[in-house]
Amino acid sequence: MAATALVQAKVEPKLKTVVEKYFAEFGMDTSTAIRMFLKKVEQTRSIPFHVGSEEEESFEPNEELGAYLRKAKKDIEKGRNLLRFNSNEEALAYFDKRIK
Repeated sequence: MAATALVQAKVEPKLKTVVEKYFAEFGMDTSTAIRMFLKKVEQTRSIPFHVGSEEEESFEPNEELGAYLRKAKKDIEKGRNLLRFNSNEEALAYFDKRIK
């Protein structure tokens, strides 16, 4: 067996009891669930769920939009001439015209 490191976390007893029941339904214990979480973070280099206020919308772009966003970020970093809009509505109207 590979060497292991101990990870400890303090949680409310009620939370522990509730989630342990869910984990058991999935055929795992809490340690397995935590290892799964940590492996997912390692694989994706991100938190595998939305972290923020409830008012925020979780937004995950598809691959095509992700490519456009990466290109736009590079353009911004290089100071290239960019389109500027005074509002979200103005931007959406511009792109709606280009799509049609």
